[in-house]
This record gives sequence, structure tokens and C-alpha cells, in this order.
Amino acid sequence: MIFFITGASSFIGVELCRYLSDNGHSVIAMSRRENEQLEDIKKDGHLQVFRADMQSLFDKAKSVRADVFIHLAWAGTTHEDRNNPAIHEENVRLSLECVRLAKQMGCQLYVDAGSQAEYGIVPGILTEDTPCNPITAYGKGKLKMYQESSVLTEDLGLKYIHLRILSVYGEKDHDETLIKSALKKLKVNEPIEMRSGGQKWNYVYVKDAARQIAELAIHALNNKDFSQEVYNVCSNDTRKLQDFIILMKDITGSYSKLIFGGYNPEMDVNLNPDTKKSSAIVRPLTVWKFENVMDWIVGNYE
Repeated sequence: MIFFITGASSFIGVELCRYLSDNGHSVIAMSRRENEQLEDIKKDGHLQVFRADMQSLFDKAKSVRADVFIHLAWAGTTHEDRNNPAIHEENVRLSLECVRLAKQMGCQLYVDAGSQAEYGIVPGILTEDTPCNPITAYGKGKLKMYQESSVLTEDLGLKYIHLRILSVYGEKDHDETLIKSALKKLKVNEPIEMRSGGQKWNYVYVKDAARQIAELAIHALNNKDFSQEVYNVCSNDTRKLQDFIILMKDITGSYSKLIFGGYNPEMDVNLNPDTKKSSAIVRPLTVWKFENVMDWIVGNYE
């Protein structure tokens, strides 16, 4: 199979390129600039790097051919830009252009990356059928992308997967994430204070997330009856959010004081996903245990 991937140099994108390449698939990885990790995969696997940004992609990729188009690129993911409607409206416009480009490339399947932010605040269990009430411009943009891409892919005769990706973590994640910022404080015994911590949370290691995306796409492409589906990308390990921090403190041997507030179901995001749908296709859903990954990160990264 030939996969074309936008956002290939992103946190998840690199691992997805690695997984697909390692498993014998051809990957065309779109990247604006040279990326050391992609270059390493290129040396060892079935990967070529396609130089473009989202503005120039549609002219440059006219002659590219692929079986699957996976759209991961999305601007405005930092905290300061998540509530900028203009950025996310432009993301939606570019995403719909990617659907049209996928058809032009001869793709049979189009996959895009949504987010748990589409759900908004849900005190109970998250299923793929849970009504979405996003509270940020980022979440609203992702939901609009799904709604409009769902119609467009059907009109163009493309199979379609919309991924709702929950909290992905890993050693290469942004420093502003809770896990990376907490680890930094734990290593120097600084206190950690959180307004809440009692809500349910679900962390999925980036390698597991990439494997799930790849296997869901392969399943859809090989299934002649497949049309459109939404899948949560998550792990089968859901705990109280504060329990992950407490475990990290134990692993680091930190003396940091931990202060957690309560859980307000009307204000605090709660991530308690139902995994049945994805687990029926991806087996096992989770390979990497949080404890083992955290042991490795603590032992190998400053």
C-alpha cells in the first residue's frame, strides 16, 4: 500500500511513518522542512519525503499517486492559538482541499485526525456516538472538518475514517504538556498543584497511537464493505488523572509535594473512553504500559 501523510514531521506523524515503513508499506511523508527523524526512517525503510507546506501542497502533488491519504497537519495547536477561530476555519478549508486532492491522487481511503476536544465536557463514558459539544475553537474546527469531510468523501466515492485522538504522550512531546511539565518539576522536587485531578483520564503512548491509526486504515482499505467510521484513538488504561502524577512521583523518587483539587463534572474535561470499537480491529489495543514507558523516559531523558 502507498500512504500519503500530511503533518508527517509531527509527534504522531513520525511514529506513523516509522510503523508503516517498518511493516513494508510505502510512505510519502509531507514535510515543510528537513526533519532528522524522517531522514533516519528514509535511510532504513520505504519512505520518501515530499517537500511542501499546506499552501503549496495542492500544486506540487498533482502527479502523486497513493492508496491512502492520512491528513494530520493542523495549525494552531498551541495554548495561545486554540481559541483563534480564524486559524481553525482556515484549517477546515485546507482539509477539504485535501479530500479533493486524495481523490485526484487515486486514493481509495481518506483519514483525518480529529480530537477529544470535539466532545467537550462529558462526565460519563465517551463512545464514538457521544454527542459533541466542543468548547474551544480548536474543537469546533475539528468537528466542522469531520462534518464537512464526511459529506465530501461520500460525494467523491472515498472511504473515510475520522480519528478522535485522546491524550497522546511520549518522550518527544511538547514541553508544555502536563506529563512533560510535571516530570520537570518532579526531577527537581518542586511542588505540583493542580486545580483538579479527580476526573478520569486516558493516556495513549505515541507508538500505540500510530499503530492504531495504521491498523484501522489497513482494515478499512481491505474491507470492501467499509464506508465511513469514527474511531477513538486511546488506550485501555483509564485512571484518575492524579493517579498518573502520583505514579510518576514514585518512579522518579521525587520529594515534590502534590496538591490536587477536586473534580467538577460541569467544568473539568473527563476522558473515559469506551474502547470496544477500536479494540475489535486493533489487537491488542495497548502494547505499551504507562509505567514501563515512564520508567524508560525517566531513565533516558533529562
